[in-house]
Amino acid sequence: MSDHVMVPFKDYLVFVQENLPFSKKLSKTRVMIENTFGIRKIQFSKMNYVACDIKHVPDIITVCCVLHNMCMSEGN
Repeated sequence: MSDHVMVPFKDYLVFVQENLPFSKKLSKTRVMIENTFGIRKIQFSKMNYVACDIKHVPDIITVCCVLHNMCMSEGN
């Protein structure tokens, strides 16, 4: 576990009822993010294979999202 990663509660045998809403919301958010990346990979094929230093990958993803938003605002 790190400061910037959240995981659902996984101890199902001792699952506390108050953990259920958190796990459900986190799972729904994760599915939405995965679907969004799938759409972006179709829209911007460059995201299927990125041949660059790993430190540039977040910038490439950001640029693809900005370009997508620009296309959406123009009605494309």
